[in-house]
Amino acid sequence: SILELLDDCAAKKVKAVHFFTAGFSEMGEEGRKLEEQMLRKARQGGFRIIGPNCIGIYCPESRIPCGPSPRIGASGSIGFVSQSGGIADKLMEVGIARHINYSKGISFGNGIDLDASDFLQYLAVDPKTSVIGTYLEGTRNGRRLFDTVKEVAKSKPLIVWKGGRTEAGAQAAMSHTGSLASSAAIWSAMLRQAGAIEVQNLEELSDTLLIFQQLVSWKGSNVAIIGGLADGGGGISVSASDVCVESGLKLPPLCSKTRIGLTKLLGEVGSILRNPVDVSQARRLGSSNLFQAMELVLEDPVIELLLIQEDIDILLTYFSWEEVKGINNFFTELRSKQSKPLVVVSPP
Repeated sequence: SILELLDDCAAKKVKAVHFFTAGFSEMGEEGRKLEEQMLRKARQGGFRIIGPNCIGIYCPESRIPCGPSPRIGASGSIGFVSQSGGIADKLMEVGIARHINYSKGISFGNGIDLDASDFLQYLAVDPKTSVIGTYLEGTRNGRRLFDTVKEVAKSKPLIVWKGGRTEAGAQAAMSHTGSLASSAAIWSAMLRQAGAIEVQNLEELSDTLLIFQQLVSWKGSNVAIIGGLADGGGGISVSASDVCVESGLKLPPLCSKTRIGLTKLLGEVGSILRNPVDVSQARRLGSSNLFQAMELVLEDPVIELLLIQEDIDILLTYFSWEEVKGINNFFTELRSKQSKPLVVVSPP
C-alpha cells in the first residue's frame, strides 16, 4: 500500500517522494484522510512529499523531462510553478515551440506537503531563475501565500494565472486538485497588493514570460508603435495605442526632426507620422524606405521601445518570401546594433 511504501522510503532515508498518481482529496473524504496519513508518515520519516496528483519536476539543465513526456527544451532563466500537471506540460510544450527557456519547473498537484509557497520561495533565491510564472487553482493557507507572493515579487517578476475564477471553474478545481477556490475579486486584489502580474490564460502567461525573457534590461515607458507594415495601419494602431496606455505605457509624439525625415521617406498622403506611425506607403516605395523609416523612429531621442505589428500572412500578399525574410533579418540587425528594445508582434 501507499503507507507501507512510505515506511520503506523512511527506512531507506529517502529525502523526497513524488506521487504522480491521482485519487486522493480531489475524490472526497476518504482520499483526504489518506493524505493526512501520508503527511504524518513524511513528518515521522523526515522526508518531503511532492503531490500527489502531479507530474513533478522539470529541469532542462539536468535533463529531467516534464512528467511522461520525453521532450526537453533548452535551459534558460524562466521558472514556473503549476498546480496542474496538464498546464505544466503545456507550458513546457509552448516553451519549446516559442523558445521560452526554463530553468526549473514544478507541478505540485494537491500539495499536501510542499505547496506553491515552498516552490516560489525556492525559485526566488535560485540564481538561475530571473522570472517566475505560476498557475494556481487555490490554497490552503491564504495568508502564507500572500506573504510569499509579496516577498517574491520584490526581487523577481512574478506572473500569476489564477484558475477557477468562476463558479464552474471553482467546481472543476475542486475535482481536479481538491482546491477551495475563493472569488476572483479577492485573488485579483491580493495579487495587485502583493505586486504580482495577473494574467487570464495560457497565451497571456506565455506571452508575458517571453517578454520578460527578451526585455530583461528595459526600464522605460515611452513607446513608439509602427503599424501598416502588412495592412492599413490605422485601426490596428489605434487598438495597440489603447492597450499600451491602459497598461501604463506612454506614446509621446515624435520629435520634429523624425517627422520631417518620415515625410521625406513616406510622403504625407495616407500616412500617420506622429505616433503611432503608419508605414503602409512603404509597400509601394520599397523595403529600403521601410527600413530607413523604422531606424528613424527608433533613433528618436524620446522613444525608449519600438513596437512593430507584423502579420506574416498578409505581408506575403505584398512581398515575396525572400523579401519577408529580409524584413525579419533587418529587425534582428536593428535590435543588435543599438540598446533600445524592439518588439515585433505577430497575430497567431
